[in-house]
Amino acid sequence: MKKIGFTALFIFIILTLLAIVGSFFLCHLILKEGFGLGLEFDFLYFILFTTFYFLISILELRLWLWKYPVPTNRLIVDEELWYVHVYQLFYVITFTFLMKNPLLPLFIIRGIYLCLGARMEENSYTGGIIYDPHLVKIGSNTLLGEKTTLTPHQMEGSKLAYYPIIIGSNVTVGVNAVLLPGVIIEDHGLVASGSIVTKGTHIKKGETWGGVPAKILKKPEA
Repeated sequence: MKKIGFTALFIFIILTLLAIVGSFFLCHLILKEGFGLGLEFDFLYFILFTTFYFLISILELRLWLWKYPVPTNRLIVDEELWYVHVYQLFYVITFTFLMKNPLLPLFIIRGIYLCLGARMEENSYTGGIIYDPHLVKIGSNTLLGEKTTLTPHQMEGSKLAYYPIIIGSNVTVGVNAVLLPGVIIEDHGLVASGSIVTKGTHIKKGETWGGVPAKILKKPEA
């Protein structure tokens, strides 16, 4: 993969500075102008600033993806790399702290992924990490175990590519399992702990898969 160029880095720095300035402005507006509180309430300032910073950054990312959507199901060509790199910088620098923070409860992690564009239906949670959340769709009553990893992107030779991951309802993905790009798991599917489900694998309704690489272990009862 080619290194991140000046254009992408410059744009990301500008967007980050805007998020920082906007967060300071909102903190000042709410705490000092609204409630007359001074800088002695530094902890409260910090909490509000951090909250506003991530909210503004999420908004910036969503607007960026609306303007420059990441191409999927094919290789990224060189002319597209500059705006894909801006997208990647958001995750590498801004959101890694949130996605990998073990102190955050599951319902907050769920909310963060929803804000980042993941489509997760009712009562579905993850105890792991979801890269490229806007390329992941999860049905209802689905559980992704602790330290699971969903990664819709991968390198193919020297080229980068993105393939959406789709998971149905009532699916269980065991601890430490990895789902690679393009994986589809239909309703009531099960992936055993520690499994690596390779690119493009299609797990049909009610099937149980496991292993490295994952293979079918059990078909649903007729």
